[in-house]
Amino acid sequence: MKEFSKGKGRIVHVEMPWKYPQLAAVLRQVQYRQWQFRVQPKGDGFLLQPRFVDPEQGLQGGRKWYISSHATKSEVVQTAFKACLTAEEHEVREYFTYKGQRIFSLRRRYTSQEDRE
Repeated sequence: MKEFSKGKGRIVHVEMPWKYPQLAAVLRQVQYRQWQFRVQPKGDGFLLQPRFVDPEQGLQGGRKWYISSHATKSEVVQTAFKACLTAEEHEVREYFTYKGQRIFSLRRRYTSQEDRE
């Protein structure tokens, strides 16, 4: 962040665009379980992807989340938080069962007849 004087002695804070090393340093301070965050450049920003080991399927990656190069530090941390929440919700849907069947799996959809049984 850069500070400069504008007008009658007011200080204005201007967010400078993120560079990969600074963004990676912020994300290294985010901790959730044994998960990691993969970051890659995308256009004028970055893509963030949570990664974790599933006991049945091995290394897994959640969806990718865009982070603007002009995002605030708070927005970066909140995006990492939302990425974890969404990935966990996906996992719950994969493993939640009813009558021994995974009913919310993203690969399985019930018909209206099955809903009545």
